[in-house]
Amino acid sequence: MKIRKATQKDKNYLKKQDDLKESMIKKKIKLEEYLVAEKENKQIGFLRFGYFWSEVPIIEMVRINKNFQKQGIGQKLVEFLTNITKKSKQKVILSLSTGNEKGPQTWHKKIGFKKIGQIKDSKLTKNIPEVFFIKKLK
Repeated sequence: MKIRKATQKDKNYLKKQDDLKESMIKKKIKLEEYLVAEKENKQIGFLRFGYFWSEVPIIEMVRINKNFQKQGIGQKLVEFLTNITKKSKQKVILSLSTGNEKGPQTWHKKIGFKKIGQIKDSKLTKNIPEVFFIKKLK
């Protein structure tokens, strides 16, 4: 398995797998805000991130193809992002998870994130809290 930054050749895969509009997918690829996991030259998952306060990486989405889940691929994607983050001298990574999904929250804790709060606003989150996590880097 290989983890790498996404390129334009990943656009069609990301369009099928992610909820973003094509224009935003193209923009985030150009900004190098997608990581892709691949096996035997086929994409099997991705991590999308952005920057909180234009500095602190924040994971927006991790999605692994069904046949490859629970194999540590999500964790490998986060490790790749961690290495990028350390090079830029950042000390933390933030992440989000939907409050009604216990599996992703457990996963965050398992790989070293700590819950730091949540937002529940009917206009922003449709009455489902958005949970925030932080991972301090060593």
